[in-house]
Amino acid sequence: MNTKRNYLLLTPGPLSTSETVREAMLQDWCTWDKDYNEGIVTPIRKGLLAIAGLDEDEYTDVLLQGSGTYCVEATIGAAVKPTDKLLILANGAYGKRMAQIAKYYHIDHVLVSLHETELITGEVARRALEENPGITIRKTGDFITLYISRENHLADDGSTKPKEYSLDRNGQIKHKEKMEADDYEVYAKLKEEIENGVKKLNEMYSNIYE
Repeated sequence: MNTKRNYLLLTPGPLSTSETVREAMLQDWCTWDKDYNEGIVTPIRKGLLAIAGLDEDEYTDVLLQGSGTYCVEATIGAAVKPTDKLLILANGAYGKRMAQIAKYYHIDHVLVSLHETELITGEVARRALEENPGITIRKTGDFITLYISRENHLADDGSTKPKEYSLDRNGQIKHKEKMEADDYEVYAKLKEEIENGVKKLNEMYSNIYE
């Protein structure tokens, strides 16, 4: 039976997918299988922490299976403190739904409603923050990851894979004891340059995070 459609669904969500994606979905995965957890779940979780610049010894993440709204509600309910004031920039139904979720959770919030054809830009956010000084602004975790690549850093396929090390907000390496000796030698040579670079970044963002 031919399951191909002769039209394209222009709606949010993974509805119109390629043939390769559909083929991949034919494989059943069990959550207790080692190849599923170590081959799919673990790399995704580690990758998300790397993107956020967070140390996996201090932070973790949990994958949620559900709709976009489901994940948005989970984030608002878990990440926003009762004492916070949430800024929501909305140019459609999804943004307005975030305000409904915040109201349901009794979270103080400001909703900036734009027309559906208006773009949410940095200028829109800046103006909203100026008009609402009580909005919570929080910077968490590390915002710099140091990548060191050497010939003996090999991935499973034999290619060179850089080692990743988290830096704190002063440019200091975290968990030096976990660094290989040769990697620390590289870091030591660049230490002053790294610290100066981080200092400049702190100065750039100080007017936002004060």
